[in-house]
Amino acid sequence: MASLRNLLVTLSMVSLMACFANAQLSPNFYASSCPNLQLIVRNAMREAINRELRLGASILRLFFHDCFVNGCDASILLDDTATFTGEKNAGPNQNSARGFDVIDTIKTRVEAACTGTVSCADILALAARDGVVLLGGPTWAVPLGRRDARTASQSAANSQIPSPFSSLSTLISNFAAKGLNARDMTALSGGHTIGFSQCFTFRSRIYNDTNIAPMFAANRRGVCPASGGDSNLAPLDIQSPNRFGNTYYQNLVSQRGLLHSDQELFNGGSQDALVRLYSTNPTAFSNDFAAAMVRMGNISPLTGTNGEIRRRCRESRPYISQQQVYEAEARTMRKDKAIYDRLVALEKNETLYAKVWEHATLLEEFKAFKPNPELGKMMKMGWRTSVHASSVPLSSKLFSRHDAWCTSSSTTILTTNLP
Repeated sequence: MASLRNLLVTLSMVSLMACFANAQLSPNFYASSCPNLQLIVRNAMREAINRELRLGASILRLFFHDCFVNGCDASILLDDTATFTGEKNAGPNQNSARGFDVIDTIKTRVEAACTGTVSCADILALAARDGVVLLGGPTWAVPLGRRDARTASQSAANSQIPSPFSSLSTLISNFAAKGLNARDMTALSGGHTIGFSQCFTFRSRIYNDTNIAPMFAANRRGVCPASGGDSNLAPLDIQSPNRFGNTYYQNLVSQRGLLHSDQELFNGGSQDALVRLYSTNPTAFSNDFAAAMVRMGNISPLTGTNGEIRRRCRESRPYISQQQVYEAEARTMRKDKAIYDRLVALEKNETLYAKVWEHATLLEEFKAFKPNPELGKMMKMGWRTSVHASSVPLSSKLFSRHDAWCTSSSTTILTTNLP
């Protein structure tokens, strides 16, 4: 009994230490558990971008849309099912969020190297950083240790992801709700220096807005008619859609922002001075962008025992952690020991013969469990011996069943590693 108590105390201490260890994200979170993680992600992203340059922007957008809906928890990666509605078909993501197959590929390779260790949320955070770097942008140390959400929210995706039609005040409020200030907002908007947008997101800008360069508007109308062609693409940054830099801000200064929300950053408002700074100082933009990406990546992460580590990023099917195994075994040991104690007490009862069917019921209940080695020893050396030595008569049927199980099952328990 003392050894059982010691085991439970040890497990409690391990669990408590794990909670403290995982309370904060750290760039070194997988240093020992998956040392090649970052190399695996970088190589996979390099292959993807070599295949299609646009994927760097697509993965960056996935990370942004993930973090803005209940935190950076990979909820955007979950597929819809017959009983589950995810975020992929929310308005801001439907027929536009892409790059899921790239994350799937990375997850498969990471699992081959470090099974059940790295979350999809961390893979997405690393992939977003590497996509920026591979397209010429800045790098930063990505804090790691996030876990994956078991749920998603289509309604939150519809209401919390900033709209391309938003005003400056609405944008500032959207970002403030996530703990990001106006400078973070303007720096993160610079992610639009890469990638493309669909016609329906900028049609009203090129046909109705007045703070737009006439020639720029005319050119964009060539790919985005007043009606139809909703999915036609145009580059967010007319100068360098596949190269990360500060030209996005130069476009804003010259009134060539593609989205209404882009041009709101430079339209006689509070962010004009910062946009001018970024347009002439690429280092200032790069530094602020990297810092803002870290802050955005820290939005409400799941850590410790919250969430899960998914087997596949598209579905909530977690691996069972070693800690969960310990806890389950401890619960089983407590239940097994309680049944064992009842059996011992029953054996000592002079009316055992009259209660033979209760004894049989207990045996069936006991056999439903997979005892631990400690309990196996207890049974082989204790319970079985006490029953054989008992002078109380047992029915031959009950005794033979009990004897056969004690002989075979207990021996197996003593010589076999439990899962």
